[in-house]
Amino acid sequence: MPTYPNEGYPIGGTAGTQVSSTGEGRHLKILESELTHYTGGDGFVDKGDPVVTASGVIVGVAFNSAAAATDYVAIDTEGIWNLSVFGNDQNGNIAVVIG
Repeated sequence: MPTYPNEGYPIGGTAGTQVSSTGEGRHLKILESELTHYTGGDGFVDKGDPVVTASGVIVGVAFNSAAAATDYVAIDTEGIWNLSVFGNDQNGNIAVVIG
């Protein structure tokens, strides 16, 4: 079993970039209004955002940005991605550390 850090993938990449090849993932199109995601800018999904379906069953990373709640967003449900992480609780922001 590999130990952290995994020697096969670089650490510190740009958020929203995929590390594994796209052929390793499964792509789905889901209505923007059915996705839970970080709300930045216009409030709609942005390319590279981590997303989860409203039911909480499917997670992935958005391949494209949405301009309306009626837009379909292609997501990759598998693979290895560089993502930004924000940690907070009811008292405000808390530190997030690797490990």
